[in-house]
Amino acid sequence: MRCLPYIICFVLIFAFNSIAQSEHGEDFDYDCELCHEPVDWNVIPEQIKFDHNSKFELTGQHKSLDCRSCHISLVFSKVKSDCISCHTDLHQGTVGKDCSKCHTSKSWMVEDINGLHQQGRFPLLGNHLTAECAQCHTRYVDLYFEPLDVECIACHSNDYYSTQNPNHVSAGFSTDCQNCHSITASEWSAISVVHDFFPLIGGHAVSDCFACHEQGGNFTGLSSECISCHQVDFNSAANHLSQGYPTECEICHNSTAWNQVNFNHNNTNFPLLGAHQNVNCSDCHESGFAGTTTDCFDCHQAEFNATNDPPHQVLNFSHDCLECHNMSGWVPANFNHSFYPVDDRHDEINCNECHSEPNYQLQCLSCHLEDFLDEHNQGDPTDCWNCHNAHDWSIGIPRDIKLQKAH
Repeated sequence: MRCLPYIICFVLIFAFNSIAQSEHGEDFDYDCELCHEPVDWNVIPEQIKFDHNSKFELTGQHKSLDCRSCHISLVFSKVKSDCISCHTDLHQGTVGKDCSKCHTSKSWMVEDINGLHQQGRFPLLGNHLTAECAQCHTRYVDLYFEPLDVECIACHSNDYYSTQNPNHVSAGFSTDCQNCHSITASEWSAISVVHDFFPLIGGHAVSDCFACHEQGGNFTGLSSECISCHQVDFNSAANHLSQGYPTECEICHNSTAWNQVNFNHNNTNFPLLGAHQNVNCSDCHESGFAGTTTDCFDCHQAEFNATNDPPHQVLNFSHDCLECHNMSGWVPANFNHSFYPVDDRHDEINCNECHSEPNYQLQCLSCHLEDFLDEHNQGDPTDCWNCHNAHDWSIGIPRDIKLQKAH
């Protein structure tokens, strides 16, 4: 009987510890009445008051599952909320562990494969929209979606190397299919080449690449100079060869049509001004276009020699026509006589009256010797400008000279 108190104490301690420890784990701090009946420990699933949405919302097929399907142990904290903890990864790690990216709790079936692709590295466009998954994903049957190269050539190398019209390999075509083909097209023949390095406009807007690129030839390194393609046109055009036309066709022509010739002479060192605007090209370019002189006399020597009023050749006029003339016409001539002002009465005199000889000397008596001898005595100064001006001989004559004339 001496041991009885110890036995009772041990039983009480054991019972107390049993009551204090929960089968749901040390961290479980929910009220028992949320799930258990107050009379006994029975659990009636339909009467559970625990809010599962606070931990893991039960949607879709999760609503109809028995609790024990996920909660194998009464320690509820051992159950994780990620899909892969409960569901076997049939994709063998090829698409990640987040099942919700493709699946929903309603069904494992993927409802919008195209939509998933649009959010990924390779949006499905054109023929890719209707292609079978297995055409790219070779282990599709095993649900193994290995990462694929998104470059076209990764899937279409056979198309690239087998194409003969044109032969992509011999032509040195880029393996970036999108340089010529559109990913939204339904056929390979829908070609859209970005030809910005040589714009295909006007007459160059051809649908046949081989009009410039030889059949089956190399598409790289083709010269962009007009003459490289249009040598025959140049040689057959009237006067191009005989007159030494430059081979830079764009100087005169545009890419729309050969007959739309528009050479801008103002871009040269001899702009066409005045009367030169209506002159036929061949009048100046008799021997070709290269090296044509810009000196007036070289073109107008015949006019210079034939002019007699005044006689340019006899009077040894300057060959620089622009000293007297302008490009609008030969007349009126406008010679700057500033070194010997031609004003008043002199501006009405014909050039020949003074310039009767070449290299005329600038002295009044050269023209007015007779006037001097009629009016002056021997020994009078011969510098007429001391007393006279160009308007009237009498103006400026000293008084003593006037008195002499009166007597």
